[in-house]
Amino acid sequence: MGRSNWRHSICRHVSPLIYGGMVLLSALFLSLIGVSRGVNGAASAQAADGVVPNCWSPADLAVRHREWRARRGRGAFSMSSLHQIDLPSPLPVPPSLQGSIRGVSLPPGVKLLALTFDLCEGPFEVAGYDGRVIDYLRREKVPATLFASGKWLMSHPKRAQQLLADRLFELGGHGWAHKNFRRLSAVQMKKEIALTLKAFAHVKSSTTTTICSADDETLASPQAFPYKDMRLFRFPYGVCTPQALKAVNEAGQLAIQWSVVSGDPAPLQSARRMARVVLQRVRPGSIVVMHANGRGWNTAKALPLIVPQLRAMGYRFVTVGDLLKAGQPLTKKRCYENRPGDNRHY
Repeated sequence: MGRSNWRHSICRHVSPLIYGGMVLLSALFLSLIGVSRGVNGAASAQAADGVVPNCWSPADLAVRHREWRARRGRGAFSMSSLHQIDLPSPLPVPPSLQGSIRGVSLPPGVKLLALTFDLCEGPFEVAGYDGRVIDYLRREKVPATLFASGKWLMSHPKRAQQLLADRLFELGGHGWAHKNFRRLSAVQMKKEIALTLKAFAHVKSSTTTTICSADDETLASPQAFPYKDMRLFRFPYGVCTPQALKAVNEAGQLAIQWSVVSGDPAPLQSARRMARVVLQRVRPGSIVVMHANGRGWNTAKALPLIVPQLRAMGYRFVTVGDLLKAGQPLTKKRCYENRPGDNRHY
């Protein structure tokens, strides 16, 4: 995003009184939906203290050979368990949080940014899990937001449970099977969103009842899971329409785009080039998009080139939820990669 656009806000031309009211309404909404850990963005990295204890050993969490590779198939899970889940009525999204959120305008001197990783999975594949990326984030204590397809959550139950239980990470939705919302009807959009929310609810329920000890007091505490519900959504391919944005917001979800494109799905995008792009384009309040489903070909190699440099530049890493609470979200009425209209080919 260019510098001229970075300061743009939907509240740019309203009075200070109305602007202040919208900021307060946004903060109240974010607090009610539990999109934050209850700490300010500056303290997020220090507050993230790892996976809920007594659930998995280090060996269980560690990367496995070729786990990052995708394979053909639909995944070994039953849809019947999802159809039995009733979703609660969504909270209305305030006007200041509606639309496509591309970043956050932060107070002067505050240098926060969010690394995000998509876990996409199409209808006729079982996508990978890039444990090399997740292991690095854990080792370096880097908070991150992961946008997972509902189908990915169901076909990777153990990994989904581990990510949900890790206080370092925040989970957002990415549609059920990574379908292009520009080509979906209103009914199909609602189904994609609802199935993803139900998959998240299923993972959360199974984590508390089957993986960890039932008498573990840590699971009974409010801090056991840092987020009450899945409240963030990223459109597959980064493509939307006004109807799609409306459907996401009506479901109580915030539509999260990005401001910095790493380019990691391109096999020829080397780790050094990826790092150079991110380091040149990042700004305070940036949201960086990458992948952790095996489609980020050199992401694991790029992170050690990116994270230390950004920290040396004075940046602190936070989840998208914490970033939203630290300033004023920057929204657009359209979804795009770097400039309006650049994703029309999807």
